[in-house]
Amino acid sequence: MSAKPKGKSDQSGRPGGRKSMLLDFVNKRVGVITNDGRMLVGNMLGYDQVCNIVLDKCVERVFEPNQPMQTISSDSLNTFIIRGDDIAVIGEIDSEKDDKESWTGKTGHPIKPVVH
Repeated sequence: MSAKPKGKSDQSGRPGGRKSMLLDFVNKRVGVITNDGRMLVGNMLGYDQVCNIVLDKCVERVFEPNQPMQTISSDSLNTFIIRGDDIAVIGEIDSEKDDKESWTGKTGHPIKPVVH
């Protein structure tokens, strides 16, 4: 008989499910795509029991067809709280590669909102 992990798990098989997966991103640069199609990049400071996350040094990358990508950063966007229900995708960004990448002149289509 094999031992089962204590606590709840989800499809990942990790105890604690999504919340324990978020632990891997704490104090790392992450990219977050929200359900309304926004792309936010920042250092993840933490999260809570309902998967709300806090990003520090946060910028928004705005893509438009036929226009260069815009990076929006301001004092009001520096520290950002994102509701867990609003997160479509979150992933770690390789800071070294991201810092070397020249985003000037990059174009792309905006991400369409998630429709439930």
